Amino acid sequence: MANKYNREQIALDLLLCSSNIEVCKKNKISEATLYRLRKEDDFIKILNEQKEKLFSNTMTKAQAYSLEALEILMNIARDEEAPHNSRVSASCKMIEFGQSMFDQEVILKKLEALEREMNQDEE
Repeated sequence: MANKYNREQIALDLLLCSSNIEVCKKNKISEATLYRLRKEDDFIKILNEQKEKLFSNTMTKAQAYSLEALEILMNIARDEEAPHNSRVSASCKMIEFGQSMFDQEVILKKLEALEREMNQDEE
């Protein structure tokens, strides 16, 4: 007998809903079914895939607004009439963002180098 529920949707709802009961109601499944699903390797794989998609979509949206957000922070930091703590806070956030981006780039380059090394060792 085929399952009457959408595993991808259940996995996504597990990430988005505030409780298991809400997930069950939304997908018209019992808590026992959800409990069983969460033990299945195939469902765990689907859940991880949904998590990666959700994170990727979130990051894509965040990147789309990053330039605008940085411009706003820069305007606050340069606004001589803004409170000093706001200007300092905006400046700190810009520095943190820049440092974070730099750190990510360094980590990615090191990871790529390690992967190349591992692939050469396998050959």
